[in-house]
Amino acid sequence: MGVLAQWLYETATTCPSTFCGEASWLTRYLGSDLALVAWWDVVFTVLNWVVSYSFDNSSMYDPYWSVAPIPMVIAFAKWAGPVFHWRRVFVVVGVLVWAVRLTTNFFLHGPAGAGHREDWRYVMIRGVAGPYGYWLVSLLGIHLYPTVLVFTGMINVYEATTFGADVPLTWLDWLSLVACIVAIVFESVGDEQLWQFTRTARAGSNMELGLWQYTRHPNYFGEILFWWSMFGFALSCREWEWARLLWLGPVLILAQFVFISIPMIERRLVVRKNGYKRYQRRVSCLVPWFPRPERRAR
Repeated sequence: MGVLAQWLYETATTCPSTFCGEASWLTRYLGSDLALVAWWDVVFTVLNWVVSYSFDNSSMYDPYWSVAPIPMVIAFAKWAGPVFHWRRVFVVVGVLVWAVRLTTNFFLHGPAGAGHREDWRYVMIRGVAGPYGYWLVSLLGIHLYPTVLVFTGMINVYEATTFGADVPLTWLDWLSLVACIVAIVFESVGDEQLWQFTRTARAGSNMELGLWQYTRHPNYFGEILFWWSMFGFALSCREWEWARLLWLGPVLILAQFVFISIPMIERRLVVRKNGYKRYQRRVSCLVPWFPRPERRAR
């Protein structure tokens, strides 16, 4: 515990003098435009919760996950000034393509495209929390919590677009660019393959084609990889000392999917899909890999 406490103290009170002298990174952020963005992010999230409450449907929030980063990254690019840098181009274009693609998919194939039905996870939470407790859970867990996750991920976008104009591209930038492209492709192809499958599949059948034969959650893999690519861009123009701050967003998003989203949906799929346990034994959960051969019964 002593080592952990010392690490937290150093993280909160030090940063590279090249960028902020004696001021702590916390003081630096609280005094920046990023703090104003965080404030408005919370305000719009609460307003979104009011709309959700009015329509009795927490899924009204869902597209905010991908819509909010659009004005954020545009603002970050504007604050960066007119100085051209390829890193900024990669980050801004990457975020915009990711955001527009994900938002479009939601309205075409998600709950908004199917009569505004509420997400099955929210319905489950509603049944557990009851009619009164549900809306408190909705505010804290369904609305504010994802907003915090995305905002911590956007800190890396802020760093990569606002700073480092005098830092040339490095191998980490090119690696991050490849990761960003792979992430968007995996999400796009995975979502489209699943949508085409569900249009014609029989009830209870399981998707095991395309990317889904190499990972059980190609769209989740793409989402996680996207935020790690933003981390790479930010780290490439910062001293490595900043890594202990910049990793926060992608780690929290990774933890959300690995410990909450994936276990929740897998429990549901085991019950609803034929042969899903066999599929679990054969196919990687998250990171794409070649499927394991089936064992023949003796």
